[in-house]
Amino acid sequence: MLETELKYFIPKRNIGSLKILKKNQNSKLWQRYLENKNITKAFKLLFPNLIEKFNFTTARIRFVRKGHKSQYFATFKGPYLNESSRIEIERKIDVKIFKSLNKLCRGVTVHKIRYYIPGWVLNTNNKKIKITAEIDHLIDWSSEFFTVDLELPSEKLIKNIRLGHHSFDFLKCCAIELNRELTQIRKPLSMKYLSQNGFNQKTKNIVRLLLKKIS
Repeated sequence: MLETELKYFIPKRNIGSLKILKKNQNSKLWQRYLENKNITKAFKLLFPNLIEKFNFTTARIRFVRKGHKSQYFATFKGPYLNESSRIEIERKIDVKIFKSLNKLCRGVTVHKIRYYIPGWVLNTNNKKIKITAEIDHLIDWSSEFFTVDLELPSEKLIKNIRLGHHSFDFLKCCAIELNRELTQIRKPLSMKYLSQNGFNQKTKNIVRLLLKKIS
């Protein structure tokens, strides 16, 4: 229920000439975001017996295709409690519910390919904790960069990630941790913003700024 995640921006040229991607699993994702006024309505539809205790600020629906297998999900997220953690509730849904919730969405569909890179991070006892880096390519909009998500089982692991005590070499050089960037940098690269506004000039300017910063 508590999601702890670090997000990165990384130029395409810095992911080992894509060799690391070609040899790992991937899936195709399509996702849209509900209008803010429809979030509570959708939550009550999916969780009628759950007393709503959270102030959800974001809700999305997602269609995932991995090989020949397709799945649908609805996800609700609250505001950030700190720079890396927030409440998240997700459930698998069927195509009928997916189509119903799709009517409550606004904006365009975000289409991306996600690559799953297994790895590890050391905890405070120098034990390797298995985690997965999710590398996303926004295939409809840009071939210049990827975003990377590291979902962590504990906030206590953040320090060692930032110290480089992990197996993801492509993050140790030429990657920018978005969690530490200003809101005006992070927001135009967020999936919700892109879904509502597309890959507009503001996002293009941020991408150019980050690419210049990292070169």
